[in-house]
Amino acid sequence: MSTSVSASTVARAYRLVQPSCRPSSARLSNYLLGGKDHYESDRQLAARLLQVAPWLERAEDLNCRFAGYATAVAADRGVGQFLDLGCGLPRPFGLDLHEVALTCRERVRVLYVDHDLHVIAHARALMNPGDPVVAAHLPANVLDIDRVLSCAAKVFDLGRPVAVSLHGVLDLCPDDDAVRAMLDALVAWLPAGSCLSISHLTGDVRPEDVCHVAALYAEAGLPLRPRSRQEVIGFFNGLEVLDPGVTAISEQLRGALAFTHPPEVSAAWSGIAVKP
Repeated sequence: MSTSVSASTVARAYRLVQPSCRPSSARLSNYLLGGKDHYESDRQLAARLLQVAPWLERAEDLNCRFAGYATAVAADRGVGQFLDLGCGLPRPFGLDLHEVALTCRERVRVLYVDHDLHVIAHARALMNPGDPVVAAHLPANVLDIDRVLSCAAKVFDLGRPVAVSLHGVLDLCPDDDAVRAMLDALVAWLPAGSCLSISHLTGDVRPEDVCHVAALYAEAGLPLRPRSRQEVIGFFNGLEVLDPGVTAISEQLRGALAFTHPPEVSAAWSGIAVKP
């Protein structure tokens, strides 16, 4: 079963550009992870980014692995419904959300959401495996939370918990008030026992590098808003943050990887929380 909203609806709501005209955050991520779904504009920007921040490839890999880890944590807690906000292009290493969830659960429901029609086209083709997965795909801006939750209500059983992923997404949303309003609405909507996992770029470590990265994003017409640890902690208001708290991604993954990394490798804060 696959549920989706027509692309024409989004075309009326968003100013669309040809995929190759300018870089996209999803394709940049794909490039940094060693994927093949990117264009010359993405490769050119990635080359410039890696000149000022050569650690970005490893940081992107750790963020991808944290996404898989957070999914497994939720599935181990009995969650079988997953809302992937800003899902991006299919991930390598068998780390697409439904793939990880199926290692812990016999059946799962997933709603993949992204504002990029290019991403949604790939999601429909490659992240729509069929039984035992019910996969739905929604082209929408994650800040349009009313629309997202309206679709989610049609996909999920709201008598059961839902795991929500926001990995490397909120740092692409510079409007603090809009982010806060979206999170408040999301947390209020979530059933008890639901999980929220977030990873977010920060300038608390490698501040000079991160400043250069943000400048290159801005030059390319892409928003980027690094935030402090205290700001990221605030994203979990109303939730119980699981150990080890809001930490560097490498700390979340301690014990899950064959070797450890210093906190500055990811230049990102992360956490997993549960709604009581």
